This record gives sequence, C-alpha cells and structure tokens, in this order.
Amino acid sequence: GWASTTKNLILRPNLFHQGHGMPLNYARRLATDFRRCYETGLIGTDFDSVVHHWSTQGLNYYVLSRILWDPSLDANEVIEDYCRAGFGSAASSVRAYFDELEKVTDGIAEGIADSIEQGIRDEEIMESSQTSRDLFFKKIPDFYTEEVLEKLRRPLNQAREKAHAEPEALRRVEFLMQGLEYAEQQRRVFSMYRDEKADPAQVRRVIEDRNKFLQSLHDHPDYFFAIGCSYLLHREASFMAKYKMPTQP
Repeated sequence: GWASTTKNLILRPNLFHQGHGMPLNYARRLATDFRRCYETGLIGTDFDSVVHHWSTQGLNYYVLSRILWDPSLDANEVIEDYCRAGFGSAASSVRAYFDELEKVTDGIAEGIADSIEQGIRDEEIMESSQTSRDLFFKKIPDFYTEEVLEKLRRPLNQAREKAHAEPEALRRVEFLMQGLEYAEQQRRVFSMYRDEKADPAQVRRVIEDRNKFLQSLHDHPDYFFAIGCSYLLHREASFMAKYKMPTQP
C-alpha cells in the first residue's frame, strides 16, 4: 500500500465519529492497528475527533493517547493501569465490564459490515457515510438488546458494590453507568423508529424521555462529558427528517 510509495505517512481517520456514542471497546484492536501503521512509516496523526463520549468510549480515547505517546506500550497493560488507577477496589469488575464490552463490539463489527455494504449497493444515490449511519441507527436495537445491556450492567453493579467506601472510584463507576443508560434510551428510541405500527403517543413519549435524559447529563456537573449530546442530536437530524410518524395506534 502507501508504505511502499513513501516512507513518511500521516493517518487522518474519522474513527471516533462512529457508533453514535453507544458503548464500544475497540481499544486493543486500535492499538494493534496503530502499531502496524507506526512500523510501516507513520510519522503523525490527526484523529477526527474526540466528540466527548467519555462514559461509553473513554477507554478508546485513553488507550490511543497513551499509544500515540509511546507506540511500544502493551494495550493490556494500559487498560489494567486505567482500571487500577481509576477504580481502586472495583478495578477487576470494571475490567470485566470492558472485556464484555469488547465482545459486544466485535460482534457489532462482524454484523454491521455486510449490512453497510448491502445498504450502499441498494442506495447508491445516497452519500455512503450517511447510508452507513442510517443503517447503524436502525441496527441499534439488534446490537444492544436488553440481554446485552444486562450482561454489561452486571460487572458495573459489582463494581458499584466494591467501590462503596471509595467516593471517587464510585463516582467513576456511576459515570460509566450513565453510558449504559444512554444505550438503553437509544435502544428504545430506535426500536420505535423501526416499528411502523407504533403508537404515535408512545413514540413521542420515548423520544421525550430520551431528550430529558440527555438534558440531565448536560445539567449534571459530573456528567456533562458523559455523552456528546449536541453532536449526537446533530447527527440524528437527517435521519429524523426522513422519519414518518405512524398514523395508526
């Protein structure tokens, strides 16, 4: 590829725009990919962008920043340090949460690839990035089912119990929990969007509940950076514009 053409490469991905703020852990894969780039001539990066989904994707931000500074670091050790330094007695349960989330993320990566490819073929007149985003919106209820979210809650509930005597660690566990509540709110919203026979009043109620939750994050001194709310609503705007409210209850 490009490494055979020039010895100096710059990496400029849109990686952190992906996933609509939903919980994702691809930190180890990101470190592996970055190290490969570094070994084949990478001299700089311009990642677009940290959009402040710290409760759902903060680990990815952290691992990348550490690897950018020192590409020789082992991603597993960086993650262990993140959990140990940030969560004290709850470190092992938080690590279990991230491990479970990594499995979920790998499953999403496997499931979304064919869907996006097919969607782009079916809707060639659309901008491909918009096509992939709309398809991800529609697949959110499939990727983040009630069962999946419950599996993710279990280790964080355990972490909450372990951190009960450590106020700072407990606050950070609660911060991560906001990300799962966000995922639950979005699962409900996009389930309604897919249901052509949904009760219009129920659709409005679910959207209103989601918006109230986002506002509560915005207003809370600890949770302002939990989810990049303004960015998300901007991203949803074009999808919303095409949505037709059901006319039958």
